[in-house]
Amino acid sequence: MIAHKIDSLGVDIIEAGSAITSDGERASIKEITKAGLNAQICSYCRIKKEDIDAALSCDVASIHLVVPVSDLHIQQKLKKDRESVRELAVEMTDLMQNHMV
Repeated sequence: MIAHKIDSLGVDIIEAGSAITSDGERASIKEITKAGLNAQICSYCRIKKEDIDAALSCDVASIHLVVPVSDLHIQQKLKKDRESVRELAVEMTDLMQNHMV
């Protein structure tokens, strides 16, 4: 497993993937979290509850929350304004903190 090699290098945190991607991705992340590594295992998440729920279902130690900062991304892709994205980021951060060890 690649995660064992990365862990043997002394890496502190391994971002094992984005749990929302697929069942296969979740299975891989779960396998890594159960491998007994020294590194903290985390998952990459967008500011969406379903992403965070998927990551939490994999027993990750932490989550890397990605929040868009580009006005183009915020307005065109998310169809939101900057304040709405900020509020959503705070809400999702609170959700994560309520579930993380």
